[in-house]
Amino acid sequence: MYNDKTYPFTLTIPIGWNETAFSTSSADQSSTFYQIWLTPKSLPHPASAEEALRYPEAIQFTVLLSGPSADYTKIGFTPEADPVVIDHIQTPFYQRTSPNCGEVNFAAGPITIGGKAYSFYLETRDPPRKEDVAIFLKVLQSFTYTG
Repeated sequence: MYNDKTYPFTLTIPIGWNETAFSTSSADQSSTFYQIWLTPKSLPHPASAEEALRYPEAIQFTVLLSGPSADYTKIGFTPEADPVVIDHIQTPFYQRTSPNCGEVNFAAGPITIGGKAYSFYLETRDPPRKEDVAIFLKVLQSFTYTG
């Protein structure tokens, strides 16, 4: 179980995965974030969020500190037919395929809890491994705001 020391939430870390926390900002500096990255133990701990994005499998939890909330439909994501429930809040579950770089991304949220917007993201390869999506959904279901 991961119990965040900066923001009041917990989540289950899948067996065989590590967590790493970063404070970061968008490329244009319009938004700042606190992020938790979950990556397979077979990979080294990422030194930055940019490095984690290059991993073939990575789960990202983002707490928006300043700037606009994510709008996944504006960046090529399509909502799935069935939403997901995160900490008793129903939210869309999105998917997009990036054919030019061979990756498939899944996202959920943002949900607002305790005055902060939380977004959830899975980076995987095309075709997506069913195990990766199942792990992501389990971690989403384990997320609990404790504030």
